[in-house]
Amino acid sequence: MNNRLATSEKISPPANQRDWLSAVKSGLAFVNEHYGWLLFLGLYHLAWSGLGYRWISGFFDALLSRYPSDALGDAAVQVFWAEAQFRIIKTEALEPWLWLIGGILLLRIIGHPLLHAGILYSIQAHHHSDKRLQSGTAENLFAHFKNGMRKLGAAFSLIYLIQIALIGLPLLWLVPQVLLTWQLSSSVEAVLEHNMLSLTAYILYIFIIRAFMLYFMLKKTQAMSNNLHRMRLMSGSNLAAVLILSLLFIMTASLLSAGFSAVAILWPGMLAILLHFLFGFFRAGLLLWEISSCYSINEH
Repeated sequence: MNNRLATSEKISPPANQRDWLSAVKSGLAFVNEHYGWLLFLGLYHLAWSGLGYRWISGFFDALLSRYPSDALGDAAVQVFWAEAQFRIIKTEALEPWLWLIGGILLLRIIGHPLLHAGILYSIQAHHHSDKRLQSGTAENLFAHFKNGMRKLGAAFSLIYLIQIALIGLPLLWLVPQVLLTWQLSSSVEAVLEHNMLSLTAYILYIFIIRAFMLYFMLKKTQAMSNNLHRMRLMSGSNLAAVLILSLLFIMTASLLSAGFSAVAILWPGMLAILLHFLFGFFRAGLLLWEISSCYSINEH
């Protein structure tokens, strides 16, 4: 009997490992049961990527429409860039694009935190409500989205504005540094090589800030579910668990995105379009899985 107990103790994983596995399984269960969120988020990502592609292609098509051919030589290219710089600085040619960028950013700032409010309210209902409110039907999806916007929208909007400010602050130093390198070298390879460490650190910084803000959103949602008037920050182990789990999901999504992009470059055409369409829904599933898993691990 003692030998059997000793064997079972050796086989059973430690408590913290069981918590991690339980959180990941709980997150996956939420994705499987809430197909409405998966469909909605997939279409949301596709709409944003399509809008971004149309804006970028339209901007560069207008900018490069009069780009000289190779037969005209380097002097014509220099004249083209001097004229483009003059049009951007001295005329109002860039003003419609700036208004468009401002409108897109405003939509993003308004819509993104409200979307997260709806998702986290659904996750909270999935963990704490009765089974009738846990299903991912269209009726429950709309109800959770409406209640999430009403109860969490203002707090999440403030958190998202803080996230934007923290992400944008290092650009005041990074952008001038990159522009200075570009003026001295005029080579993309040289700019990337000279600023590789700074750009890598900045990308990692963005991931960490995003994970921190997700943690605060989780705490706000859980404070609401426990009828607490103020958000209580728990031990550092909860914060570390959320950060590590979120970063793991972000790295997985980034690697998969790089793989999808590489396949699309190697085999362009209908396959690339199909992969882009499928990845929008795959990315949506990973986002739901990440947020729900982090919610679960933060409750332990």
